[in-house]
Amino acid sequence: DLCRQLLAFSGKGKVLVEPLDLTRLVQDLAPLMHMSLGGAGLRLDLADGLPVVEADATQIRQVVMNLVTNATEAQEDKPGMITLRTRLHDAVREPLSDPVTGRELPAGSYAVIEVEDDGVGMPQEQQSRIFEPFFTTKFMGRGLGLAAVQGIVRAHHGAVTVRSQPLRGSAFAIYLPVVGVRSALSPAPAAIVTTSHQTKPRTIKHVLVVDDEKPVLQVAGQLLTAAGFEVSRAEDGTDALEILAHDPAAVDLVLLDMTMPGLDGLEVLERVRRLRTDLPVLLSSGYGREQVAHVLSADPACGFIQKPYRGQELLESTNAMLRGK
Repeated sequence: DLCRQLLAFSGKGKVLVEPLDLTRLVQDLAPLMHMSLGGAGLRLDLADGLPVVEADATQIRQVVMNLVTNATEAQEDKPGMITLRTRLHDAVREPLSDPVTGRELPAGSYAVIEVEDDGVGMPQEQQSRIFEPFFTTKFMGRGLGLAAVQGIVRAHHGAVTVRSQPLRGSAFAIYLPVVGVRSALSPAPAAIVTTSHQTKPRTIKHVLVVDDEKPVLQVAGQLLTAAGFEVSRAEDGTDALEILAHDPAAVDLVLLDMTMPGLDGLEVLERVRRLRTDLPVLLSSGYGREQVAHVLSADPACGFIQKPYRGQELLESTNAMLRGK
């Protein structure tokens, strides 16, 4: 059974959106959690008879294990306690909103998984930034990263909240709509199951993300996915050109890293232009706009975003490019 859990956690199983009991999911993950806790203790406070949600079990496992890993690291090798709770939240009596966008979630019932620790905690100014891509604290350097966690949960039409005080610990809560609420929402974006060349309505914009840094590739993909885009990913220029050559008209925008081994960004851009002269390309680099100023002045379909970028910056730049700047 432990081997089955490890396989599911690694993402090697089939991606499947299905009815999911969050209490059962936490119970099944308990052996894995105990293995990763170090000297911390684990307390389970789980609700019986929790309504099911419609979710990708593998992705929700990854989210929970990532939050447990962060909670463990927040203990800073001191003995402490990590508490996992499941409960039901009534968003009719207590309205629920996304803490980053401020968007209010539909009224109804939400199943909740909460991960609480009594570790170092965070000041308020840090809490406002933890969901930004590439933002880390010294105990948030592994796993999916909170931007990706938020992306997964948002793709399930849920929300992630945090409350924290320095030296008193933190609590992260994942809210997922139960099946009755979920059915009243728009269909889940295809990002829960991302493939490169599915046939989709052209109202859904397709972004090709090209970056040799896997964390950047993952986080940018998750953010765009959560915003409703179809996303394809390529770790180098060769893979990107293969995806694009398969159906040049199917891609609406390319997010292109400028510094990659093999074909660099400028070489990829040159070959992209042989396939489509009008395709918007958002160049990305940590070296500044000056590196590509000559390209931007010569190619009206090119834009630029400097690394590291915030999630909001990425979405604003992407939408601006798709609108023709």
